[in-house]
Amino acid sequence: MRVTYDPYADAVYIDIARGKGTLETKMLDDWVAVDIGTDRSVIGFEILDASSRLDVEKLKTLEFELLGPPISSEELRAEELAAIRENEAEYEHAQSE
Repeated sequence: MRVTYDPYADAVYIDIARGKGTLETKMLDDWVAVDIGTDRSVIGFEILDASSRLDVEKLKTLEFELLGPPISSEELRAEELAAIRENEAEYEHAQSE
């Protein structure tokens, strides 16, 4: 996993699966995009206009903590895809109103 900040684009990218090809990018809202790999797994997230949404200086001291018992990559992918589908359904419902 790799987290990068591009000050020129003012974007943070969280690369979960380095080297995998991107099949599609889905916008979760106006400032967060999720990249879906060719195997339909989530491979990364991009946060746009990052400096107004995050303290980008704290990225220099990023900490990582695994909460709860480890789960298999298949379970994780299933949970990620379910969350993405739920967000898409909510977005589409909101757009139709």
